[in-house]
Amino acid sequence: MQRNIIILFFTYFLFSCTHYSSEIEDVLKQAGNNRSELETVLKHYRSRSEDSLKLRAAEFLIVNMPGKYSKYYDASWNDVATVSLRWTSSTNKQMVLDSYGLGKPIIREDIKYITAEYLINNIELAFQVWREQPWGKHIPFDIFCEEILPYRVGAEPLEDWRKKVLASYADPYNDFLKDSTITAVEACSKVNKILPRFRLDGDYPSMNYSMLMASTRGTCNEMAALAIFVMRALGIPVTWDYTPKWSGNYTGHSWNAVCDSTGRHISFMGTETGPGAPPRVTH
Repeated sequence: MQRNIIILFFTYFLFSCTHYSSEIEDVLKQAGNNRSELETVLKHYRSRSEDSLKLRAAEFLIVNMPGKYSKYYDASWNDVATVSLRWTSSTNKQMVLDSYGLGKPIIREDIKYITAEYLINNIELAFQVWREQPWGKHIPFDIFCEEILPYRVGAEPLEDWRKKVLASYADPYNDFLKDSTITAVEACSKVNKILPRFRLDGDYPSMNYSMLMASTRGTCNEMAALAIFVMRALGIPVTWDYTPKWSGNYTGHSWNAVCDSTGRHISFMGTETGPGAPPRVTH
């Protein structure tokens, strides 16, 4: 009798540890062969009670994962320096474009390809900066999930951008840690001033942090994307805003907004104008 009770207890324990909400279970089914990677993340944070908030963060990312993907091109060239030199020195731009075809776009759905290691690293670094920065105590969990935690911005190829940003912007990050009174808006303004300035150019495919830093050209979309990568990696809650068309103008525009300690969002233009300044409409 005692043996049967023990078996029932462990059966219940195992079931309770692997039972997921209907939303999570639906995504796990969509993941197919990649289900084990997503489950590894969930089990990782379920194993310790002190990680309950990180578990909620993992669930947030997984529930919102369907429909997100990386889009990149299997180009026949990869020597960017040579291509750039030919482009700038050539008087026949079309000839250069014709000689360097992009190839067919490749789509990789996150739920099919993302790894547990990538998600866990993203969650750990996001929590680290949220908890370390002086303004972090004013950022509620829901804002954190929406404006610091996400592992991607658009359809860019995934990379470990948080580590790269923290390495490149270590000086301002450490300066912020020493200033107990600095706000997220003030930090945003300081970082935006040291972001590289962009050369306005035509539309580009979605670029990750490394691509944006290497090219420093594009439209307001690329400028806003770079600001998001850098700000979020430093623990500054920043989002993307846009209008498809200005009043009296057929062009649209994208810009950023930073969340202050009261939950109010203040607009700014990544790499260009600081929080509170009116956005330009020429991009």
